Amino acid sequence: MFKICVNRHALPFSESDDEEFPGAHVEIAELLARELNVYLDFSWVTFRHRAKYNQCDAFMGVAVLDDGEGFLKKSNPYLDVKMYVVTRPGIKINNLEDLDGLKVATPSASLAHSVLIKRPNVQLFVSMMEDSQMLSAVLKGEVDAAIVANTGIGWYKKVHPAADFSLTSAEFIHKFNGYPMAIGFRQSDQAMVDRANEILKKIAYSGELGRIFKKYGLDQR
Repeated sequence: MFKICVNRHALPFSESDDEEFPGAHVEIAELLARELNVYLDFSWVTFRHRAKYNQCDAFMGVAVLDDGEGFLKKSNPYLDVKMYVVTRPGIKINNLEDLDGLKVATPSASLAHSVLIKRPNVQLFVSMMEDSQMLSAVLKGEVDAAIVANTGIGWYKKVHPAADFSLTSAEFIHKFNGYPMAIGFRQSDQAMVDRANEILKKIAYSGELGRIFKKYGLDQR
């Protein structure tokens, strides 16, 4: 059995109540389980620290950073996550000064939050937990800008094809403007990581990984 820890409601990556769109992480895990010839099981957890109580084998989406393995062994990256400043068309944001005087939504405790909280003329909104909430707030004019990942933007446009945004890379806010995403294995050995890398390479070559990315509006690495 291959058991993953996954959020119950976190599209484009996971959704427990939608058979048509179970999420990219779920569908990639299904391909891994198929290639490993094992049964796939789930631990539905909202916060990663709860995984220790569920004994899952892997997280399907972890950041690859220059900080060593930690308690996870990581596969090769399969997706790049990048942050963007999202505004309605006509609002141009090129630097930090352009955000002064604006209402800006960003996830609480994020790197963007840590930078923008030091700018007293930026009105921060940090109560929105989901990318879709921040993007909807931009479209409705409730905020002027939002700091959102490309993964959330892609999925929102998939669901709302008429949505019209202007996008600017958020690297002017913080130089660490994203990360490569990989599979993180708990209590595993290098042989399992090597096998996962072989499978990721195989499903990329077969086009199966690309079809999943397209289904959920994700950018390929």
